[in-house]
This record gives sequence, C-alpha cells and structure tokens, in this order.
Amino acid sequence: MGLFAAPAEPLWTRRTVQFALAGLVCYAVSRWLLSFDSLLALILTSVFRFSPFVLAAGPLKRSWPLLLTAPYPFDLAFSAYSDRRSWLPEELAMDISSPTAFLIFTGGAMLVFIPLSLWTINRAVSSSVPEQSRRLSGLLFALTAVAVIVPLPQWSVFLMREVAQPIALMGMAALLGYGTRTRVGS
Repeated sequence: MGLFAAPAEPLWTRRTVQFALAGLVCYAVSRWLLSFDSLLALILTSVFRFSPFVLAAGPLKRSWPLLLTAPYPFDLAFSAYSDRRSWLPEELAMDISSPTAFLIFTGGAMLVFIPLSLWTINRAVSSSVPEQSRRLSGLLFALTAVAVIVPLPQWSVFLMREVAQPIALMGMAALLGYGTRTRVGS
C-alpha cells in the first residue's frame, strides 16, 4: 500500500460473514444429501453445492460458471477412486490399489479444483479479489498437503472431508460476498 493509497476494505464485514455462514450451511446440507447412497445425489450435490450463492450474490458479471463451481469436491473424488474398477481397466485398477495411490488421486484432484473454483469466482465477481484468493488457496493447499502426508489414510480423509472442505466452502462463499459488495452493498 502506498503512502496516499486508500486503506483496503476489511475482508470480514457483515456481508462476508453472512456468506461464510451460508457456506457452512451449504456444507451441512450437502453432508446430509451425501448420506443417501446414490451416485446421482453425489454428483449433483458435489457439482451444484455452490449454486445457491448465484441467487444470494445478486447480479454478477458471469453467473453461469458459478453454477458448476465445485469447491473442494472431496466426496466426488473419493467415490471416483473407490469405483475405479468401473471406469479403469482391471489391471490398472489393481495397480493403483494402495493407500499411497488413494492419497495421490484424491489430493491431486483437490489441488486441481482449488484454483479452478477460485478462478470461476474471480471471473464472476464485479470487483477483483486476487489477494484474498491467494490467501485462501494457500490455506487450502497447505491443508491438502498436510492431509496427504499424514501417516494414516483415515486421518487424511478426516482432514480433507471435515476440515478442508468446510473451510473451502466458507472461504469461497466469503470471497463471493466480498467481491459482490459494491453492487449490492455491505
């Protein structure tokens, strides 16, 4: 910040806290929906979990990518790895049947979805949020890296599903609220 630059607006305003809490509610509802043992419910919940924010954010530059934003879809990656025998040749599915392969697959999928989701949010909001996106992506990358290197896969699953996933939803929702603050007000 320069000497005569305007002070940066704080990230945590009433609007961003409301969006973050709505992200936590979306996480809770999606956990409940994922309790039904249905592939269709898994796919729809993982892909459209962020879509209620399109209505809450008000008018956006590009709202359609937000409909498909999947912030930290760990359950989808977990299910894809678990059902790998149905979409991979049998030999390859057997070759990647180890805790290490599981962590590489799910961790890699999460590391791809973090910047992709943040990119779609940045494209949809009216005012840019690059600094906040970098902080959130750094936190999510760190949580994913820690989850991948812990010694037990059960701990990894817990860290990715119960810690990183709600933080991702809350953080990305707060970024959406922060990026749309000038249009709707704070």
